[in-house]
Amino acid sequence: MSESYVRSAFSVAALMIVVSISALISSSAIVTTDSIDDIVAAPDNLIRDFFHPGKSDNQVELNPAQELALQVVGMRGANTTWANAGGSENNDAIYEMAYDSQGNIIICGSIFVDSQFGTIEVFTEGLGDILVASLSPNGTWLWAESAGTAMAWDECRGIAIDKDDNVYASGYILGNVSFGDNYTLQPKVYDGYVARVNATTGKWDWAMNYGGFDIDVGWDILVDDDLNIYVTGYYQNFTNFGTHSLGTPENNDPRFFLAKYNWTVEDWDWAKSSYGNGLSIAFQMTFDQNGDIYVVGYNTGSETWNNTFTSNHASTYSGVVVKYDTDGNFKWGKSYGGGNTFMATAGIYFNNVVIDSQNRVIVGGNVLVEGTVGSKTYYTVGIWDVLVVRLQSDGTLDWSTSAGGPQDDRLQALGLMPNDQVVVGGRMRDWMKMGNSINFSSITPQHNDAFIGQIDNSGYWIWGFSFGGNANDSTEAILITSDGYHIGAGYFSGSYTFGNSMHYATDEDIYVWKFAWDEDNDSVRDYIDNCRIVANQNQSDWDSDGSGDACETDDDNDLLHDVLDDCQFGYIGWNSSNSSLDHDEDGCHDDIEDLDDDNDGIFDVLDNCQWGLSNWTSTHELDQDGDGCHDTEEDFDDDEDGIPDADDNCPLSANSGQENYDGDSQGDLCDIDDDQDGVIDQYDDCPMNETNWTSDGGTDNDGDGCNDLLEDADDDNDGMLDVDDDCPSGISDWNVSADTDHDWDGCKNSVEDNDNDNDEVINSFDDCPMGTTNWSNDGIIDNDVDGCHDISEDLDDDNDGFPDNEDDCPTNAGGSYLGQLKGCADDDGDGWGDYSDAFPFDGTQWDDGDDDSYGDNPFGTRPDACPLIGGNSTKDRFGCTDTDGDGYSDPDDDWTDADGADALPMIFDQHQDSDKDGYGDKMYSDMGGYAELSDSCVYVAGNSTIDRQGCLDFDGDGYSDPDSDWTVSHGADRFQYEASQWRDSDGDGYGDNWGNATWNTTRTEDGIGQFILNAYKPDLCPDSPYEFALSHGCSPAEMPSLTDPTDVGGSSGDDFSSSKEEPGLSPLKMILMLFGGLLVVGLTTVIVLLTKKKPKGSTKADAEWDARDGSQVGGEPEESPASTTSGTTASPGEKSYDNYLEEESTADSTAETEVEFGEHPDQTELVEPTTVSTWEDLPAGGEYTEADDSGTVWYKTVEGEYWYRNEDDSWSFFDSDGS
Repeated sequence: MSESYVRSAFSVAALMIVVSISALISSSAIVTTDSIDDIVAAPDNLIRDFFHPGKSDNQVELNPAQELALQVVGMRGANTTWANAGGSENNDAIYEMAYDSQGNIIICGSIFVDSQFGTIEVFTEGLGDILVASLSPNGTWLWAESAGTAMAWDECRGIAIDKDDNVYASGYILGNVSFGDNYTLQPKVYDGYVARVNATTGKWDWAMNYGGFDIDVGWDILVDDDLNIYVTGYYQNFTNFGTHSLGTPENNDPRFFLAKYNWTVEDWDWAKSSYGNGLSIAFQMTFDQNGDIYVVGYNTGSETWNNTFTSNHASTYSGVVVKYDTDGNFKWGKSYGGGNTFMATAGIYFNNVVIDSQNRVIVGGNVLVEGTVGSKTYYTVGIWDVLVVRLQSDGTLDWSTSAGGPQDDRLQALGLMPNDQVVVGGRMRDWMKMGNSINFSSITPQHNDAFIGQIDNSGYWIWGFSFGGNANDSTEAILITSDGYHIGAGYFSGSYTFGNSMHYATDEDIYVWKFAWDEDNDSVRDYIDNCRIVANQNQSDWDSDGSGDACETDDDNDLLHDVLDDCQFGYIGWNSSNSSLDHDEDGCHDDIEDLDDDNDGIFDVLDNCQWGLSNWTSTHELDQDGDGCHDTEEDFDDDEDGIPDADDNCPLSANSGQENYDGDSQGDLCDIDDDQDGVIDQYDDCPMNETNWTSDGGTDNDGDGCNDLLEDADDDNDGMLDVDDDCPSGISDWNVSADTDHDWDGCKNSVEDNDNDNDEVINSFDDCPMGTTNWSNDGIIDNDVDGCHDISEDLDDDNDGFPDNEDDCPTNAGGSYLGQLKGCADDDGDGWGDYSDAFPFDGTQWDDGDDDSYGDNPFGTRPDACPLIGGNSTKDRFGCTDTDGDGYSDPDDDWTDADGADALPMIFDQHQDSDKDGYGDKMYSDMGGYAELSDSCVYVAGNSTIDRQGCLDFDGDGYSDPDSDWTVSHGADRFQYEASQWRDSDGDGYGDNWGNATWNTTRTEDGIGQFILNAYKPDLCPDSPYEFALSHGCSPAEMPSLTDPTDVGGSSGDDFSSSKEEPGLSPLKMILMLFGGLLVVGLTTVIVLLTKKKPKGSTKADAEWDARDGSQVGGEPEESPASTTSGTTASPGEKSYDNYLEEESTADSTAETEVEFGEHPDQTELVEPTTVSTWEDLPAGGEYTEADDSGTVWYKTVEGEYWYRNEDDSWSFFDSDGS
């Protein structure tokens, strides 16, 4: 036996096995989740496809420069301690991670093919094998073990560490799998398994599988201190755990299981399941501090556990948490889902669970469309969103929270900080929002990025970030060290920088990454940072309360905010609000640290009022003598002049003489207005003059303290005495000068003087307000009345902007500046003076070279398209020749009808010809009736002229071809491919025209048809319909007696020859006749046989037939046979006169036979033959049908009878009566 033969045999066998197993798995209809991976509308199949990785292939290839350029984004606060990676050339993954007692990290997952982990090489059995590996606390790979089969994907989904640090793995296998040298498991189909790796050797040392006849999947595993093993997952139909059987017959829905294996007796103690009408999936479980077991997953439909707890939400999915004790007793269950979303897939599932130090249960999973937890209803932004729920140990809800974005975001891992804060990991796409303020985006929106986030003990997100390579990435497992470091694990793609270490993935590789989160980037990780979001590298904490000074608001813990505390870092732990301890409430303890108890700026040792009014500052105004006693509140002789403040006319200024000039209540020493005129002495020019008056606008115009009538000679204080001042009581306190008072009249320029130059033109209208002074504007010396003297100061007398020396109209304002005139009238404002502007009232035109009333400016109004030729066109363009006067210009080389010119320049009523056939598109004239040369087929170029103009006329006889809108009944050509025929008055398929001139006299009398030489298929009886083939349009009674074969009057059709036969028989003709006779005998025999056959299927001839136009009257193909003009042998489709007589005789014979054996012996009319040799001999006027299921083509006559086509293209009559 050759090697190639053996290989072929094995290939075939392997293929059969794969196909059989594929069919088995397909029939099992497993619908579960890959944590739950890649859910779109429903959780997908957990078991991998045989030869396809579970995640999409990374098809992005980067060159080294691109890989090095790829940088970390969105993880500013993650400070890497170490990172490591490994894997195969295809997709690999981590699903769970755990610590042993030495702090080593154990990972659990799958690898696609042979893999490398540091210096450790791992060999696989097939495509997708189990992986269990260990790293040291500093991230060095210690050992790695694999197991699997070449048949399918085998995975490790859960791990547990016993008290001796042995590692237990759980998952599923298909096919015989060896765990070390001593244990080979042989599952029935897919089985769950438990396998152990020895803590000392790092090798497999024990394994077992479990399950029934169908699919069983192990998902998670626990090991207690007695080495008892607990497994959870799902099964289909029946499954067995020792003597414990679960399941119902023919149940294809996956079903929850939880089972305990007793290590001491080496048998299963118990196994638990649920029952219902949908899916029931278990994913992860954990022990609490009392040894009870919590399992999370989901169900669809209605599902019951222990007959006491039922999960049956209206939504598609319901997230489930159930609690058992180690004896298998059901404690309680909780279920969360959504309402009825009608057509939408929706709900909640859980895939992770952890227990915190208070024995509280934290479950993680995802919500789709809508899900309710307690009083909160979550509506997802995208597809799936992340969901975290915390419960008390009795199932009471504490809080819940969610996060997500517009795409598919999944929670894949949970972890717990030593302070019980929850750490979440998973994958996201596009962007993700956590809470109200945490937002981050993926590197490439079309791929998943890994993410990690953290939630405080009240359920609020406190930080989060995404990371990854150039394709798909995910965080699948999380561990937290006892001192608050994070360890994330999962898979990544492309290249990625963890801290300062660049790692490269061959496709999707495994990573394990230890980092410390430092939100404020102060090099102190958040877990020990006393100011998590405020940088404080020194971690100072004055009151040692755990909250750093940089972020605490009361550093000395005296109950006073640091902003208000003058002793922020003072005495610790006292109550500043107690006034006996802090008189001025400044945060400084009076007895211990405050040197100014009333905070008045005077030290207590110098303060006569130490416990007096507080929180004021001793100044000369408030404390005249500076003794620390507030003058108005505490001091009775503020100026210490020996006169009590109550009697002192200057209580704050020592004046023992009490002088008082104006006799008011204030002494002169402290009186600021000694003459009491309302102007204080400091600003009073007459401080001790007239008394008992008040300075105001009426008595003291300039407010200088001098009475205008009695003391002041310059009331407005402008430097001009009132006797010379035109504005003596005007604006005050300014000095008259040439700059301030141009005309020296005592009135301030532009403020109170409205004519600064005194020329009788007020300033607002004076263009020279500061010009020549003291002249009178009389309209002669100031032409434009602009206030500028024409002779001495005005350079533009008409004020039009053109200097007089350039202005052609210096005394008449104008705006023209083009042409020969400047400064003259320009009504349309185009720059051309009205006298030279061809269009004085159109600002866009000014010149008309051809004098046709259209301007030469191409950008102006109604521009002249032909500026050198006077024209009258107005519609397509202006000013060009329009011969027919319809407004459209005649076409020329630069402007064709395609541009809008007149396509018919000599026809007034037409200007457009879309199909370019010489007929205009306009159907109706503006004057009524049809327009001249109107086109009946606007968008089809045609040559018809009689029944309608400009339509298709294939044969060129002037009559248009029929179409859906214009048929023969409307006047279209009945014979569209024959130029010699166009009408068929009696509708029998024979044309009205004839081809014999001797008929002219008789035929013209009936008014039907006309003489056309060699007319095609002429009707011998044009006003009498007769449709049968060979009849030439006449019934037997009407058939004329022919003595001249040319009497038929035409050609083709029923094929009377239009030429006479020569007398006598030549040898050649005799041979041909002999041959013809033999041919007739043969054909007759064939016809007889064919009449007995059933219809045949279609042949090559059918395809040729289908190409013909079967809709033509009389069964004509698309091209009519050519006319025969000489000779006795007819071309295809034609007959000679002799043939006509012979066929007539045959028809008579057939008719006699039919009379003898038919149902109507008295029938005397011509009877059709039962078989004809070609389609041309079929009864005229019928129609062809589509080929039937057997491929036979049928022909239906106008009488409703049927003929079918034979394989030799002959036709046979179908007798429905069977005769």
